[in-house]
Amino acid sequence: MGEILGLSEEEQLEVYRAVVDLVRSRLEKARSVERRGRKGDVAVEEIAADVLREFGGELRFPEGYIEGEECEEIYIPKEEGEPSLESSLEGIFVKFRTLKLRCETREEAKYIEIAVKSGRRRIKIPKDKDAVRRAVQSYLKTREAVRKKIAEYVGNRRSLIERIENLVWRKVSWRRL
Repeated sequence: MGEILGLSEEEQLEVYRAVVDLVRSRLEKARSVERRGRKGDVAVEEIAADVLREFGGELRFPEGYIEGEECEEIYIPKEEGEPSLESSLEGIFVKFRTLKLRCETREEAKYIEIAVKSGRRRIKIPKDKDAVRRAVQSYLKTREAVRKKIAEYVGNRRSLIERIENLVWRKVSWRRL
């Protein structure tokens, strides 16, 4: 290594010690997360509970986002299944098994999609299109804030983040988007 990188023996020793320290700290962090997970997922439940306490009512869609707005209500039968967004020359749609809802804006379509995936079948949609846009934007910011909060607890362990995130969403009737 000394010849390739041009390092003296003392510099090689410093690099070696730094690598050993880095590996040791990563192993300790991994052991601490694994240990908590083996005790019946206590850490996962605790983290989900902390996130729910911090975000509270912000996690309910659309109720937490449209308070005081004049709304119209639509009903999506459960047998219609999950929504998907589509756009064509005819406009923007939320498509289900047999039902296809035409929307005035992309935000309105996203609003309906989020509401259905949040477990809602009777959906109140604000008549004010700006209120719809604000609700969708606020929801997306909240969803990202929840993901960042979970990552603060567990680092960049994607599978653990998704597991905790799914638990949080289940507790507030969300299904993952």
